[in-house]
Amino acid sequence: MLAVLLDRGETVKRDPAAARYWAERAVVNPAKDASRGDLLVLLGRLLAASDDPQERGRGVEILEKLSAPGHYQFGARTALAAAIRKQDPVRARALLEEALRPDPGGATPPLAEMLIAGEGGPANPKRALSLLNARSDTVGVNGVLGQLYLEGRLVPRDVQEAVRLIDLAGQWDFDARQQVLQLLADNPDVRVKYPKHVLYYATEAAELDEPGATQALIRLKLSQNAQFQDRPGACKLIETAVSRGDRSLMPRLAECPAN
Repeated sequence: MLAVLLDRGETVKRDPAAARYWAERAVVNPAKDASRGDLLVLLGRLLAASDDPQERGRGVEILEKLSAPGHYQFGARTALAAAIRKQDPVRARALLEEALRPDPGGATPPLAEMLIAGEGGPANPKRALSLLNARSDTVGVNGVLGQLYLEGRLVPRDVQEAVRLIDLAGQWDFDARQQVLQLLADNPDVRVKYPKHVLYYATEAAELDEPGATQALIRLKLSQNAQFQDRPGACKLIETAVSRGDRSLMPRLAECPAN
């Protein structure tokens, strides 16, 4: 669980190296009821995303073994596809097609992206949209659909719907949560169903000193969005950050009445 949290950025600050370390420990000394296969998929996925070529190669090797013909491990083919997508999009797309039935929640988002872009094979945006709409109850699918509504691709542009969907995707995705803050600040008429939920995770990220999190929260509190407008709170954040040495926020002190 610690490895997952360190990877996603929730409760603790994101730290890919630490996530890999604890995933290794989990494989070596698994919890009593843990699935070794699931732990190896986690480890392989994290290693394959490393900047270190040796770690990346080891991660791909782990995922290859778990995806070998005649062997099935839930999530392995989806993770392997993500690991090799840039280098071998044709094989990545084939792996996602294989994983689609047993792992629709994991395989659908990247496969839909590849179908839309014509990546690794012919473009088929109609099928991509059909796959997404069929699995709109999953977090990853919500993220892809949200981007389509934001950009007005395949569906009419609808920022309100985009924010709703991207916010749902933020359950597992720090970057999605940060994008929601930006969209709410840029589109003050947009509303979210659970503003306290959004504010909680935004505040948590700022307190954990995630890159850009404090600035995003300040910008939202200084915006015209009625659900989040809080100039005194924003000024407190600015003053605290500047007192701790963040010189980048000094120009924003002028927006605070006391200054």
